[in-house]
Amino acid sequence: MAAGIMDDLRQAFVVAKNEMFKYVRGRKALILAVLILAVWGLATALPYIYGDGLEGSKDSLSMYLGSAWIVIIIIVAMFSSGTIVSEFEDRTALVLFTRPIRKGSIFLGKFIAAYVFGLVAIMIYIALSIVTVLVATGGLPAYIPVAMMFVVVTVFAATGVAMLISSVFKRSSTAAIITFFMLFLITNLISSTLVMMETDPWYMVEIPAMNIYRSLEYGLEFASSWSESQEIMPGVFMPIFQPAYDVARSVAVALAWGLVGLVSSFLLFARKEV
Repeated sequence: MAAGIMDDLRQAFVVAKNEMFKYVRGRKALILAVLILAVWGLATALPYIYGDGLEGSKDSLSMYLGSAWIVIIIIVAMFSSGTIVSEFEDRTALVLFTRPIRKGSIFLGKFIAAYVFGLVAIMIYIALSIVTVLVATGGLPAYIPVAMMFVVVTVFAATGVAMLISSVFKRSSTAAIITFFMLFLITNLISSTLVMMETDPWYMVEIPAMNIYRSLEYGLEFASSWSESQEIMPGVFMPIFQPAYDVARSVAVALAWGLVGLVSSFLLFARKEV
């Protein structure tokens, strides 16, 4: 029993290693590196072009981390969304399924590769941001570890959603497009609509992502939701609603999105035939 489990894990890590090699050697990795540098470069340059530069470590790092969610979406759309569908599209599953390796090991290996690659990629962006803020302001905010915790669970949630979409569609390009619009547009549209109705969308996947930068303000403390009327132009007021900040609930939401996505993805993957 134990020997069988260890063999399955060994096979999973072999699959993960091969997937990581595919990610790193592919042209998409270079494109992703350019995109990450572009997002970081714009976030660094714009405050100096249109303002007085980076002032205040907390506000400056919050600005960088405010873009972390879109970077995560780009990563999972480019890589995680093709983990399952590419095997059937390229017919490589024909080779894997005829070898003495369980589908569970294949799936676990692909998840490990997608999650680790996504986490490393976003951490590179965050590392660049932290170094830039440290050099520009001479200090760093205190709650960076809390922000990193939200990054870890947010990548997990996004990877789960992307792999579920990868298990549904038959072409990698379609899965990538749907993943991007699902995470960037559709769920955001739902959350924005609820916020306009002054309803807390605490169960949406954007909330843990939003708390990546909000954590620099609140840390591990709880902050209740609030609303106020803000004057956007003379005589014109618009209601502003801020969802609650709840660390435990947000982490649970991110884990739920990831687990539901992964379990559903595996069930669909297990039923697929070459």
